[in-house]
Amino acid sequence: MAMTVAPHQVLQRTVPGGCELAGASVPLAVTDEAGSVTELAEPRAGEALLPTGGPYTLHLRDGAVVDDVHVGDLWLLAGQSNIEGNGEWVDPTPAHPHVRVLGLDRRWHVAEEPLHEPLHAADAVRLATLDNIERRRRDEVGPRTIGTGPGLPFAVALTTATGTPTGLVAAAHDGSTMQEWDPGARDRGGESLYGSTWLQVQAAGGSVTGVIWYQGESDSHPAGAATYGRALTRLIAALRRDFHASTVIQVQQCRLGVDPQVLVPKLPLLTDESWSRVRDLQRTGDADVVVSAVDLSLHDFIHLDRRSVQRLGERLARAAVGEPVPSIGTLTRRGDTVEIAIGGLTVADLPARVAGVTLHVSGQPPIPLAATLTQEDCLEVTLPQGRHPADAAVAHAYGLAPEATFHDDRDLALPGFGPLPLPRSTSHGEPPMRPVTSARSC
Repeated sequence: MAMTVAPHQVLQRTVPGGCELAGASVPLAVTDEAGSVTELAEPRAGEALLPTGGPYTLHLRDGAVVDDVHVGDLWLLAGQSNIEGNGEWVDPTPAHPHVRVLGLDRRWHVAEEPLHEPLHAADAVRLATLDNIERRRRDEVGPRTIGTGPGLPFAVALTTATGTPTGLVAAAHDGSTMQEWDPGARDRGGESLYGSTWLQVQAAGGSVTGVIWYQGESDSHPAGAATYGRALTRLIAALRRDFHASTVIQVQQCRLGVDPQVLVPKLPLLTDESWSRVRDLQRTGDADVVVSAVDLSLHDFIHLDRRSVQRLGERLARAAVGEPVPSIGTLTRRGDTVEIAIGGLTVADLPARVAGVTLHVSGQPPIPLAATLTQEDCLEVTLPQGRHPADAAVAHAYGLAPEATFHDDRDLALPGFGPLPLPRSTSHGEPPMRPVTSARSC
């Protein structure tokens, strides 16, 4: 792909061992980190001209000299405020020598918090729909109060684990809805969020290794939840098609930071049912991996605190390198016990209690249930004795502010799920419920 190479840029690996370059961007020579100068041969299709690594200084055919260029993997950060970075300004993650970011100003920078600075964005949509403009302006003058997020901790952990430079492409937007991320608006360019994101990726070279998508809170009302699944399917397909992303990581949204009875009068559109519906659609959607944030703590009513953005970033890095992450599988019922197959957990100290599992029956409030992880791959849930209505269902982390704190030895959270219908009891010879993910039966 013909493109312009800029200082501090990370070039996406396009072939095994590095990347190709074409046109005016093809360097005549390259200076590596040790100061050694290498003259380069004519590029050949399918072969790496620049090997993975850096930083390099490129001496281009047009006479330009471009410093601090890396070759590695690009990751797009997209969604709303919790991936944008709204954690407290406390001990922000230090810069890493091999992590860079394409900011909203469409310039490459050494990656430092805050990664997203919409007041300096290249596209009109970033300012036209921006929340908290005055607070952001005060933060720029100082002292800063908000601005840490999971993006930089993710990139630092990923680069440390793989040894491969990471380039982040900033594209998230505070308070955005799924409608604002409509891929059908791509051709509107900087007047739409998806169009703005498309322009960001084109400026980065046109393709990325992966996408981290964290959005849903703004759609967690009855009308939004009703269409969220279809919209999410369409969006993920577009991310793969338009940005050539081989991996889409979905973050399963967090809780709210206050008691629902206090919050709902202030935000009447949000309900326990719609919030949980969106969360479960995230779990069962088309993303390659789902990383849950349901157990993480907040510093206000909806934003992850500084410790939580660090934890989430490290969780995302584990997923990006291919570690198994917790997932929900088959439900099987034996009398008053429901066994839920769990995949991807690492837990040494068993049995382990799991809080936040509830029974759901129409017209009644959720009933807390005792749940125990008896093996790494099996969660046993004890039902109240007796018969249960046909519409009875079981859930984990249900509602706006659930009791959900369980995570495994790698700090990966058990995802929220359901309500899922109770299977019929196999003690009467009836078949178990079909699997809902790839995790096997208990």
